[in-house]
Amino acid sequence: MTVYNGQGLLFSGGYDVSADIAALSGAGGGPNLIDTSPLSLPGMRRFAGRFDGRLSASVLCNPTGAHIPFDDLPTSMVSLMFALPGTAAGDFAAMLVGKQVNYSLQDGNDLAAIFSLEALASEGYPFEWGKMITAGKRTDTSATASGTGIDLGVPAGVAATNITSSSVANPTTVTSVAHGLQTGDSILIAGHSSTPTINGAHTVTVTGNDTFTIPVNVSSGGGAAGTVQRTSRRGWSAQNQVFSVAGTSVTVTVQDSHEAVAGSFANLTGGAFTAVNAGSVGHQRLESASGILKRYVRVKTTGTFSSAVFASGVYGKPG
Repeated sequence: MTVYNGQGLLFSGGYDVSADIAALSGAGGGPNLIDTSPLSLPGMRRFAGRFDGRLSASVLCNPTGAHIPFDDLPTSMVSLMFALPGTAAGDFAAMLVGKQVNYSLQDGNDLAAIFSLEALASEGYPFEWGKMITAGKRTDTSATASGTGIDLGVPAGVAATNITSSSVANPTTVTSVAHGLQTGDSILIAGHSSTPTINGAHTVTVTGNDTFTIPVNVSSGGGAAGTVQRTSRRGWSAQNQVFSVAGTSVTVTVQDSHEAVAGSFANLTGGAFTAVNAGSVGHQRLESASGILKRYVRVKTTGTFSSAVFASGVYGKPG
């Protein structure tokens, strides 16, 4: 078991303010509870309502650091990302799109100038616990697309279904009653016998409620054995913070794959962040309410630049 100590990195609006945060007072959110009192029950029944989120911190007075993004209270949304601990890709990423509601100076007994900072979820977006795609801040010196990405794992609450058969064909048709899959889902097959084996990770093309194909040339089909487990998410969001660009511009794009193989990744539909020009900073959130996000995720950079410093995180909806 891994236990974290709370140290991490905080990014806001394209600025790394980690060194100027004296204390992170709170970061979280969830659904507002709606209370009802049915006549048939002695107590309250509570339903999940609208989601909310917040992030609050004590900020040191640094005129060349955190004071730059925080001193002018924004009237538009700002993207915030807390990486815990932020040293490796796959670390926790707490992401919030919100409005900064205060930046209040407090003069302590030790004469230290401390600001109280709070941001509340806005624009209809909730607080999201995702994963860092980058190891904290990443620096690319040219366009880069490499690596096997982070593993989002198997979605919680998604049960495997039994396989009835696989056909002798190319591609092979797999029969699994009420599989619940969609074309483009990533899956993991286990315990099935065929030649060659179809066990492992694949992307499916759905041909019916009980059938789908995978790109394997099966010469000897299997019988009623094995399971198929969906490993993709239905719905996702991603956030990107660009801290500096030298050159012309950089574009960061999220890619996904059904397997941890560098050559299998493709651009996620809707996963390209807006280009950030040299001399500028940038922050952006992307979202697809029902788009498919496969199990493995990475980012690539394109553009003309000699240095681009950025951090990216992703959230896949459960189930």
